[in-house]
Amino acid sequence: MLRLLRWAEKKSSQFESEGKKVKILAFGHENALVYPIREIFEEEGLANCEVINFSSTDSEVEGVFRGKKRPL
Repeated sequence: MLRLLRWAEKKSSQFESEGKKVKILAFGHENALVYPIREIFEEEGLANCEVINFSSTDSEVEGVFRGKKRPL
């Protein structure tokens, strides 16, 4: 997931340098997120259509899930 996030940042920066605003949506299955949900956010499972938000700076990535902010 983090590798995908870094790739998306690189692509979006190309458009943002032209003054365009970019939002990236990614869709996946719960299986890829079971471990981080349990270990990082201390929650169980992912409900249908539930969202995890990721944001980053040059030095860190942060996730928000069910109102909990956590560094990744």
